[in-house]
Amino acid sequence: MRCHMSTRHGCIKMLDHYYQQDYLKSVEKISGSSLSIYFVDDFMIPIFRKRGILGTVINSSPFFGSHGGFKKSDAGCFETFQRISFDGLAEALVEPSVASITLVDNPYQSPKEREMNRLLQDSVSSLFDAPCITTQRHSAVLRLESLSDESELRENYHQKTRNCLNKFEKSGAEVISVSPANEEYSEAIQWIAAQHIETLEAKKGVFKHAEYFEGLSADFPQGRFELKLCLLDGEKVGGVMNFHWKEQREYWTPVVTTEGRKINALYGLIHQTAKDVVGRKGALLNFGGSWPTQTDLLRFKQRFGSEVREYFYHTYLATDAIRLAEPEELQRQYPYFYVRPYN
Repeated sequence: MRCHMSTRHGCIKMLDHYYQQDYLKSVEKISGSSLSIYFVDDFMIPIFRKRGILGTVINSSPFFGSHGGFKKSDAGCFETFQRISFDGLAEALVEPSVASITLVDNPYQSPKEREMNRLLQDSVSSLFDAPCITTQRHSAVLRLESLSDESELRENYHQKTRNCLNKFEKSGAEVISVSPANEEYSEAIQWIAAQHIETLEAKKGVFKHAEYFEGLSADFPQGRFELKLCLLDGEKVGGVMNFHWKEQREYWTPVVTTEGRKINALYGLIHQTAKDVVGRKGALLNFGGSWPTQTDLLRFKQRFGSEVREYFYHTYLATDAIRLAEPEELQRQYPYFYVRPYN
């Protein structure tokens, strides 16, 4: 059977950060998986494999990811890759040891990329003796190229967002940028990591471990990411990581303290991030994905003027062991991988 695909499309520039070799290698390391980069003609797709006692799990975009489908690319950007046909790629995915496959859409794919993703799903469906399960997500991107300056950026926000930003600015807090080259970087990244882990543990959520944060400066070259910190009377009350690719910004791992919530620190951090690149060619701020049930979070993103698109995870399950395993066991065996829907 063919999985359902989103019918919303247009000539939208791909979000490039997720297809850079440094990002892909970083995910391979932190997830303890094996990365293969395949090229079908001039289009690449990353495939990650993670072995466990329940079999091999395959994702085209693990680690809290979207943007896992085909992308037109230059093979010269990658140290190692394999050229392959559609049928060859499908056969490489559907091996006897494979227990679960998840192919992730990209909501900003071109018509050609969309067609190639569909063809791969058709090929896998023809070989895999299991139905395709679709799981919906939403992506939110704030496009900044057409906004000329900060004044127009503010006007693009919802009135309630402007009010929250005004409250932040009246608090007297400041936003500073920190890169790995700065002497305060080590303390700053450790603080963001601790806040992130503490918050997610309290919610019984899946968090990025401290080792991930510790390795970032080694995994990415200078200029690929920065930290933004919100300071109130010299104390850290909020922070966010922003990955950079040209004028694209990836909003990654925001954290905020109780005092930071009182002054709307995240509004100040987001606004400063957007202001850094507003009006530049190709500028955008990617807020990342949300579940359909996260209505408050999606509304928060939309009120900054972001465009929302749906995308899907397409999952094939081969074994009852994977279907029946407890979520905690799957997370232990396959950290940072999407194995199956938990509902």
